[in-house]
Amino acid sequence: MKLLLPILLAALLAGCLSAPTPPQEVYYRLEPPAAAALGAFAPRVVVMPFSAPGVYAERPLLWARGSALRQYYRHFWAESPGLELHGALVDSLRASGATEVYTAGNRVRGDVSVQPAIRQLELQTEGGRRAVLSLEFLVNDREGRPLRNLVIKGERPLPEGAEPEVYVAAVSQLAGEAFARVARELWALQPMLATGADPAPPDAQP
Repeated sequence: MKLLLPILLAALLAGCLSAPTPPQEVYYRLEPPAAAALGAFAPRVVVMPFSAPGVYAERPLLWARGSALRQYYRHFWAESPGLELHGALVDSLRASGATEVYTAGNRVRGDVSVQPAIRQLELQTEGGRRAVLSLEFLVNDREGRPLRNLVIKGERPLPEGAEPEVYVAAVSQLAGEAFARVARELWALQPMLATGADPAPPDAQP
């Protein structure tokens, strides 16, 4: 009996060591490509938090078949999508040449503010697998009057069976393109912001 006990313990330990490792949760960061420099942008910019409806505010990656959304199991954004996008937008504007970029928490009154929103952020599987990102940006002057209302939507085709990492990389590229468009719009507004001229009606904007 004394000899049998060590044998049983050794067998039990060997069984535990050979047991398969349970699947691990995976976390992803949004990493848009480096923004192109557009020259100095002097007006103060305040970037408001991203608004995100429903499940777009949650951390699991999303995939969709048509209009039906589902959450990935074990695959998450490192932060909520709104926080991931917000930080990346702030970094992108600074890299483009904006010398003063603030967030709402800084309690700074900006010469221009950007109110962003998520409209779509998912891997669509119907009609071919593709990454889909649709963002809306409301740009206001220091008095809160609208200057631009931009809805920017992009898609990237993905190979069948692509891992979530491929989808995340595609979304990062789409976000970088959207942020570059926002920067170009802001830089085009710089003369108006410098003179304090009244903005044109929003529906007259291109």
